[in-house]
Amino acid sequence: MSSTPRRTLSRDTSPEAEAVQLEIYRRMPGWRKLELMEEANRRTREQALAGLRLRHPGAGEKELFRP
Repeated sequence: MSSTPRRTLSRDTSPEAEAVQLEIYRRMPGWRKLELMEEANRRTREQALAGLRLRHPGAGEKELFRP
């Protein structure tokens, strides 16, 4: 067995804390994982729009949502 410590997925999380997080996710039902992802996506969109509004205060909704 190697004595090299396992790298974590996030630099600011200890291996012990990450192990707890991963176990929680493993036990979580699929619908709840999907719910968490939908919430994360919603918040990301809100933050992106807030940034656009700050940088372009005169832009209308059509302009902000332009592809």
